[in-house]
Amino acid sequence: MINHLQIFQKQLKYGLSTETTIALYEFGFSYRVISQNLIASLRLTAARKNSLVNALKQHGEGAESVMENTQDIFKSE
Repeated sequence: MINHLQIFQKQLKYGLSTETTIALYEFGFSYRVISQNLIASLRLTAARKNSLVNALKQHGEGAESVMENTQDIFKSE
């Protein structure tokens, strides 16, 4: 019960909807757009930080591509 409340609190605080995006956000990808794009593009589902690290290492080129595309979005604004 407490875990669900903590997740709900973080969803409200960060404006993110899933445990995976919250974990990635807390891992250091502190822009919601980057966290959401990485999750969607790489189809990440892990909520543990060590699992996310492994997934990002496996899909390193894809992660770099997502981040480059996201940077381009911020530059155009």
